[in-house]
Amino acid sequence: MKGPAPLSRLEYIIIGIVVGVSVPAACTFIGWGSAVSLYILFSSSGFPEDANTVAAVAGASVGMLMTAIHLRTWIVWFYATAWWWIISSFVFWSAVVMTVFGGMPFGNIVLAMLAGVYAGRRSFFAGLDRVAYVRRARRVGYLAGSITGIMYGAVVLATATDGKFGSGTIARALGLEHGTVSTRTGLLMLLGGWCAAVYASYWCARIGAAYAYGCGKELS
Repeated sequence: MKGPAPLSRLEYIIIGIVVGVSVPAACTFIGWGSAVSLYILFSSSGFPEDANTVAAVAGASVGMLMTAIHLRTWIVWFYATAWWWIISSFVFWSAVVMTVFGGMPFGNIVLAMLAGVYAGRRSFFAGLDRVAYVRRARRVGYLAGSITGIMYGAVVLATATDGKFGSGTIARALGLEHGTVSTRTGLLMLLGGWCAAVYASYWCARIGAAYAYGCGKELS
């Protein structure tokens, strides 16, 4: 859609809360992550250990300032934001929730459903017919499933050590001693978990989109 959506008061408030919290939080994570990366790279050169805290506070301050200035505009144009920005934000938050949940894809599945809700709501306000909506919802599902699969796969590869790709990773994930799970069983469990995470992300996105589009009216 090319213009602002006719939001109800309730939806306006919900979007305001989501954006008002997510922007400062994103800036906090960016500041903290940047400082941690610099510390890892330059710790031997005397990089201060408490720089991550300072960077996180600075990021949060910048985020809150930006939100205070632009929140109303962001809410009004929420469903008309460029798709490249929406996708970039989705990838960013996918990485964040994957980190917060210790490499497990639970948060990504929830995020996939929220992405579906956004796509469905945006399709409704854009006046898309059902054929165009289904095409968009399917693409969002593919995107959510792909990102979950890539990130979860990267975590599995990064945590596999000692040549025990399956058994070592599964044992650590379940809090078991190394060697408790055989390599073959571990590989099968990892593959099954990966497929389940991708499948769940895809269908949660589709379900979220169907619900948001199929309600057929603005939230009230």
